[in-house]
Amino acid sequence: MHALILGASGSVGSYVAREIRKHFPYPIILVGKNENTLNALADELNNCIVIAQDLSSQRGIIETLNCIEQQINGTNSRIGIAVLCLGFASTESFFSIDTNELLRHISVNVTTYTVLLHYLGRHMLPHKQGNILVFNSIASVITASNIFPFYQASKTYLHNLCESISPRLKKYA
Repeated sequence: MHALILGASGSVGSYVAREIRKHFPYPIILVGKNENTLNALADELNNCIVIAQDLSSQRGIIETLNCIEQQINGTNSRIGIAVLCLGFASTESFFSIDTNELLRHISVNVTTYTVLLHYLGRHMLPHKQGNILVFNSIASVITASNIFPFYQASKTYLHNLCESISPRLKKYA
């Protein structure tokens, strides 16, 4: 069995990885952008696999899923717990943000989460067990500001997606 932490090079992800290590003796797959941070965390926690990848592109998502598959199939194992704490935010207002930056934001907060949840559900459902924890934002359920509507919209999407798939997965958690 493996634990999977997506966003492990960030402050929340690295904290979660440390907490999981206290209770989970199996290998932990650490996924994030910053390879140096991931390697340092892997050295600290032991028995970790590092996948350094930028998940804001379709290529990065596919390469990450392929690496995860290689790790779990190579050991005839499965993912027992997955934690998604990816994040992408901008301080630019909606009408001043660069289009490429906006597309990266949407890619991480909508596309990447959707693809990862799809993958994890397909991986866990046949085994009828496993847990997925998604870190989101309070902006998903309240109207915070008109300054960052794209952030709030993407977090609301993620909240609704999780609420929609939860009943299908919950009976096996």
